[in-house]
Amino acid sequence: MLNRIIIAAGILGLAGAAAPAAAAITINPDGSATVTSDTAHGDSFTVDFDGSENGTVIPGLTSSLTLTFDSVSGNSYNFNYLLTNTSSAPTTSSAVTAFGFDVDPNALLASSSVDGTFGTVSNGQASQGYNLEMCFKNGQNNNCGGSPGNQGVNMGTSGSGTIALGFSALPSHITLSDYLVRYQAVNGDGSAIGKPVGAVPEPGTWALMLLGFAGVGASVRRSRSKSLLPQIA
Repeated sequence: MLNRIIIAAGILGLAGAAAPAAAAITINPDGSATVTSDTAHGDSFTVDFDGSENGTVIPGLTSSLTLTFDSVSGNSYNFNYLLTNTSSAPTTSSAVTAFGFDVDPNALLASSSVDGTFGTVSNGQASQGYNLEMCFKNGQNNNCGGSPGNQGVNMGTSGSGTIALGFSALPSHITLSDYLVRYQAVNGDGSAIGKPVGAVPEPGTWALMLLGFAGVGASVRRSRSKSLLPQIA
């Protein structure tokens, strides 16, 4: 009986070892993020934004967006979002009224959705000549730039919800890029756009990267040791 238990445990252990590990979100050199259909549930990345008007940076105007992969269902990639307005002095007031990004391959607007703080999915011009393939916003649904200035995430607060990106057929992977946020009611009545100042992998992604670096280092050390053996002999 004991032998049977040991054999069964060994088989289960081999099955577990053979199971492929879930993939992590890949942060590419250009700051874009690639998500695959087998990305681990809960893996996420954060993009920090500045704020500017017609190319001039507005001091203190900042925000951050965290996208967390949830699942794939049907022909959709599903995410949770958390958008935080991190603006501070000398900015006295601001509201993030929209955020968005481009998707490769192109997502279908009619098959995509958003809920929570930002309840409308749209596309088009956000502000100052910037266009978005996918835009998530408050208020009117005519275009990315159509929200009233008082509808959004105000200074020191956050907004959250879920996003479903729909496709005609489920792709094996998607890449999100060209992230953007729109600010309104800046210092009373101004508007601005926010562009990324950095995309930071979450701890799980860093852990996988460090394991990869460690493996490369170990391989290099073994190679060096082998090359020294003939000299020692």
